[in-house]
Amino acid sequence: MPELPEVHGYKVYMDSTCLHKTITKFQCRDKRLLKQSLSIFEKHLLGKQLVDIQRIGKYLFVKTSGEKTLVIHFGMTGRPTYYKEQDDRPKFGHIVLTFENGFHFAFENKRKFGWWNLIDSIKDYKSEHNLSVDARDLSLADFKASLSTRKTDIKKVIMDQSVAAGVGNWMADDILYQAKIHPQKKVEN
Repeated sequence: MPELPEVHGYKVYMDSTCLHKTITKFQCRDKRLLKQSLSIFEKHLLGKQLVDIQRIGKYLFVKTSGEKTLVIHFGMTGRPTYYKEQDDRPKFGHIVLTFENGFHFAFENKRKFGWWNLIDSIKDYKSEHNLSVDARDLSLADFKASLSTRKTDIKKVIMDQSVAAGVGNWMADDILYQAKIHPQKKVEN
């Protein structure tokens, strides 16, 4: 699953390619990748622009020029691709936005674990899904406070998205290796 560093790279890529261009077409080969109906996505994306992208952990929150914010979760194999020619559409580009400049944005999702959603409020979404602040913004005091109520393996705590949004398996392993802490060490209060 893409973790914080990859998703941050996707944000930078999308910032430099997809913003401030009017969406003229929305295609989806597999509607199971959409958390709402195709018609709702068309209603809230067609004729709109992507105006700002915020990354929190493994999620991208893409503000539109309309009322909604697009939430993108890349799953295990998702990634963005921006291209010009229709023939360059990625094989697994299951969701595609077409912009007024003739370029396309594909959401590649080979294993189909990723998804898109439309929301009204990032703050409400974080609260409803118990999503912490981004791991890069997590203070030591907040991290210690989240440890105080747990009695499980430290790796499980670090990977809990309500503790440190964005940390996954490989990052947790690397963090604990660097800190010389065994992943199965129990959290002590």
